[in-house]
Amino acid sequence: MKVKYLWLCVLGALLIGCGDGKDAKDSKATENKTQESVIKDPATSNQNAEPSATEDKSASAGEQTAASVGTQAGDNVLVASWNLSALSKDGADIDVKAGEKPAFLSFDAEGKFTGNAGCNNIFGDYALQGSTLKFGEGVGMTRMMCAPESMAIEDVLTGLFQGEITTEVSDTTLVLQKGNIRATFNKQ
Repeated sequence: MKVKYLWLCVLGALLIGCGDGKDAKDSKATENKTQESVIKDPATSNQNAEPSATEDKSASAGEQTAASVGTQAGDNVLVASWNLSALSKDGADIDVKAGEKPAFLSFDAEGKFTGNAGCNNIFGDYALQGSTLKFGEGVGMTRMMCAPESMAIEDVLTGLFQGEITTEVSDTTLVLQKGNIRATFNKQ
């Protein structure tokens, strides 16, 4: 009886210990694929890595990026944070203070923007040419539901983030106009 028990323990240990090696190979392959996808992900890649063909195209179109357009001195007039102070659609004013969160936009010198549209965060790329502002096709936004007042602000404001927008910029005021939507921002 003791011999049978000992034999079963030895056999079980051999089966568990040896395996067929397949799990280890699969684990290593999965690990390599994960590392490859992280390396190829532009949001998490090293800034010193070689630029991709897409990045090369955007770099050659530097005149269109927000980082290189702005005032005659070469400064980008949008680079700042701007708080929404007035919003209208079809000539009707929308109470921007009724929202749960203050709406704002922040533009950086690399052609990226972030902000809040009254309820949800918004982010993406932008380009400025003269008085025309264009948001990239990759504009993203969180998707929470908020109070109806906040959603009313957001619904109108997000109408600006498609296509080209006319801008008026001073030292303290930014006005974005597209069709029947007009948004006025004050510099923070």
